[in-house]
Amino acid sequence: MKENKKTLISIVVAAYNVAPYISQCIESILNQTYPNWELLLMVGGQDDTIKICDEYAEKDSRIKSIHDNHGLVQARNAGFNHATGDWITYLDGDDWVDTDMCEKLVEAIKVNPNVDVVFWHYIEELGDKTIDKWNSNDGCQSEWLLYDEEGCKELARRTLIYKYGLSDGTCKLVNMEYARKYGIFHDERLKQGSEGVEFSLRAFYHAKAALYINRCFYHYRYIPTSISHKVDEGNTKFLADCYKVIWEDIQGFENKDAFQSAFYERTVYMLIAIAMNTYFSPRNSNSLLNKVRHYSKVINDSQLFKDSIKLVSTENMDIYRKIVVVLLRLHCYLLLDPIARAKQMMLKLGYYNY
Repeated sequence: MKENKKTLISIVVAAYNVAPYISQCIESILNQTYPNWELLLMVGGQDDTIKICDEYAEKDSRIKSIHDNHGLVQARNAGFNHATGDWITYLDGDDWVDTDMCEKLVEAIKVNPNVDVVFWHYIEELGDKTIDKWNSNDGCQSEWLLYDEEGCKELARRTLIYKYGLSDGTCKLVNMEYARKYGIFHDERLKQGSEGVEFSLRAFYHAKAALYINRCFYHYRYIPTSISHKVDEGNTKFLADCYKVIWEDIQGFENKDAFQSAFYERTVYMLIAIAMNTYFSPRNSNSLLNKVRHYSKVINDSQLFKDSIKLVSTENMDIYRKIVVVLLRLHCYLLLDPIARAKQMMLKLGYYNY
């Protein structure tokens, strides 16, 4: 490990058609109070994203604008392959970070030099609303919280449980030596969807030590038209691919039963989310009959999905999700439509974050 004053942080940004936002993202790195970083902009798209990134790269040698973005996973992995830093973190092109992020991360590494993963939570930016959705980890009241090897296994399991908010590919700083040894980059078989869940699962599972920083350095911008919020039934295949790989991962884990139980919960959360936001969304122009037909096919075509609905525990779920699970078990898909409409109405009234 290099002396901390020389520690180089590699920041990989997947930037595709984010021209209205990419400058704020880049400026948040340029204004870092710690100067020893490299910014790898993995750019693509049809708007001015490439042009903007190229202009920044011409002005600062620490910035590289690399025209190699053919999907989120591919772009992040291309950035990983270009990275020369001691540590690596990922940032999406429509988000931004606090200007003291790198400084605080390096300070934490200096005090805890043997950690493999450093992680934190994010703030959701919803127009004029700012929401610290996840609060602190394990009720942490101190600046840091250190996890040993056994604790890292538990963090991996919690990655599959929605309420802990550990599943994003962002908000993690990974030691590059550790990442290369255990292949802690994004699975190349995946494209998008729950790729961050699969990445985070392995990042924590193989770690000997992890450090939680009780700060929300990362600002996640909610954009209804982004990849993750579009009404696009084609994205379901990408999600299904992710859960197949996650299932494969946990078959080789210790305490497999605990991971499988968490897997069922995460899978059902995903199935509920796509029911509400895609298949039965009021913005979906299909007829109700086609909505039911398409959604039921998603479940019937996957034994993993059917097993998850059957075996999931609803103990950690709110009443809304418990009701939906009952409907899924009874195959009462028609009733998902009025629930989705009610959810949209609640959103407009401000009762949901998004």
